[in-house]
Amino acid sequence: MGKLSGTLNTIFGKVDNTEKQYEKALSEKEESLLVLQAELQDKQIEITELHKMKLLGDITEVTFDEKNKKFQLLQDKFNEAQKEITLIQQYKRADVIELLEEMKAKQKEHTVTHGEEIKQMQMELLQAKAEYLNKMKLMKERYDKVVSPHDKIQRLEQKLGLKQNVYTSGSHETLNNIRIGEASYVNLQVIAPEVFEALQYGKIDSRLQKIITDGLPE
Repeated sequence: MGKLSGTLNTIFGKVDNTEKQYEKALSEKEESLLVLQAELQDKQIEITELHKMKLLGDITEVTFDEKNKKFQLLQDKFNEAQKEITLIQQYKRADVIELLEEMKAKQKEHTVTHGEEIKQMQMELLQAKAEYLNKMKLMKERYDKVVSPHDKIQRLEQKLGLKQNVYTSGSHETLNNIRIGEASYVNLQVIAPEVFEALQYGKIDSRLQKIITDGLPE
């Protein structure tokens, strides 16, 4: 899957470069078109006035035709620039689609690998869950060893009539809710919203991260 990601990233890079090239060409052509448009508008006013003068006999038809020919050339240049803008947009789309098809083909080649990689991730998550629960089991065994002497003393005191009632907190009661402040606790249960935040958005409770870094309060 890493190989596929690298291949796709390379093609994405080509897409990015292709789009930048076309956008640069398009921007330059649009700027050129605006200049031509302004010039064409000025020439349109001029040619209209010259046409009136020709009709009134103030200039010869030859003079008008020379000016009009230049105007038509400018008009043709403007029309050609418009066509080029349309072509740039079409070429850009065609080239990006071609790269998209290449990516889809590469992705199709790795479909089996893709499924295997997801299964591997799922297995790793199941292993992490098993390790989490095994850690709970080990902590229960350690806790029992830690409190065993105290529990035995209390029970002996009860047996001798020195104490009427004895009570030792169980491992779940003591370890499941961990105090991190005067009235603040972190529960060891990993709840669905926490799983969703981690898997969907890559977010983990900042309080938990801080505790891991700073340690528990005295």
